[in-house]
Amino acid sequence: MIMEELDLTEAGVETKGELLIEEIRTQLSSNNEIFGSESIESRTLISVVISDERLSLEHTVENIERNARYDGVILCQPGLVFIIENKPFVDNIWLKQLNPSLMKVKDVKIHKKPCRLSWRDIITKINLLISNDMLSGSEKWIVEDFLEYVDVTYKWINPFTMFSVCKNDKFLLNKRCNLAMSKTVVNGHFAEVTYHKNWKYYIPSGKSTIKQIALDSTTSSVNWTIDLWLYVGDTMNSARESYGKLNLEKLRLLVDSGFTLEKNFHVSYRSSNLIWF
Repeated sequence: MIMEELDLTEAGVETKGELLIEEIRTQLSSNNEIFGSESIESRTLISVVISDERLSLEHTVENIERNARYDGVILCQPGLVFIIENKPFVDNIWLKQLNPSLMKVKDVKIHKKPCRLSWRDIITKINLLISNDMLSGSEKWIVEDFLEYVDVTYKWINPFTMFSVCKNDKFLLNKRCNLAMSKTVVNGHFAEVTYHKNWKYYIPSGKSTIKQIALDSTTSSVNWTIDLWLYVGDTMNSARESYGKLNLEKLRLLVDSGFTLEKNFHVSYRSSNLIWF
């Protein structure tokens, strides 16, 4: 994924299509002996940041003096060293953490552009390895244990590219619903997803009879459903148009196609709901 995100030729590195890993270390201080050894010298350093969402802020990587601790350090051929910063929340990234502190190291070229990765993209690719039976034995057990750990501890970094990968998790299912709504074209433009206080996320329909369309999930211990919510005539102006055009036979046909019809008659004043009947 690093090679997909970053053009290594810009860093002056010719990879010939693959990288050969030499050494992997985790939780290293900038004072670790590896940074005073010849194994780091004459390499190109690339800073990698991984978070739930891909970091959008621009940053120039440079060598600074600080007491750095790297979540990961990877040495690989041809002539590369990666320092890795891992943050579960993209909003918690302090950009200077992307900078190395290599005061004792000579002759290291630092690539100015960081490599920005998303855990959701990474886990999507890992899920493909499992679903396509590309792993077996201990490799498969390790990967499945990792995915289970993510589900329990950091479930929000899971992908929601499809409902099937949301794993009966309401948070992920609703994120997928919001994404689906944002891809809906209304009056020639992608709809804007907005939160309605004390209700749900919705998109405007562009119609007077049903002004808002909401999509969300209902989960149980064993299953989940995706629910489409449409309120007909929910305001005075909408009610006038809706009941003037109402076709009871077509309304009853909705039940045959899987919809549930419920009454929602209420009295409101200036967006304040007063009473329901």
